[in-house]
Amino acid sequence: APIKKNDLPYARFASKLLSGGMDSPLFKLIREEHALAYFVYGMPNILSLNCCSFDVITLVSKENRDFAFELIEKVLTEPEKYVSRERFEDLHFAYKIALEKEEIERYINVSKFIAPYETSIDYIIDKNLLSYESCIDFIRRCAANLYRFSDKN
Repeated sequence: APIKKNDLPYARFASKLLSGGMDSPLFKLIREEHALAYFVYGMPNILSLNCCSFDVITLVSKENRDFAFELIEKVLTEPEKYVSRERFEDLHFAYKIALEKEEIERYINVSKFIAPYETSIDYIIDKNLLSYESCIDFIRRCAANLYRFSDKN
């Protein structure tokens, strides 16, 4: 299924879940276990008012490009093997507490026309729409639309 604008908060949360911090699945796999790159991170990308993408970004040598792509694909196609329920709960809880204590600023965006509140992580946490299953489902849908982009498509 295509990634729609209402998937954007899940893309934002999934980016933290998959690549936020040194204990994230992508960081551990790409950098720590295989030493393929110095950094790896996922990020949502608003393509239009109705569509977004979830991008995984890293810099690897040409010799390691295919292997790195296979590893990223593996994490996206089998997220439950790499993202534990405990990691999800810890991140979800941290966001909730930080929002309640106002340790992180609530919804900030340059243009509310492009990305209204309904597309923020705040929204899915406030409305209790975020679950481990919904995140895993989102990640799997990203894998179903996997597109490889590099200097040599």
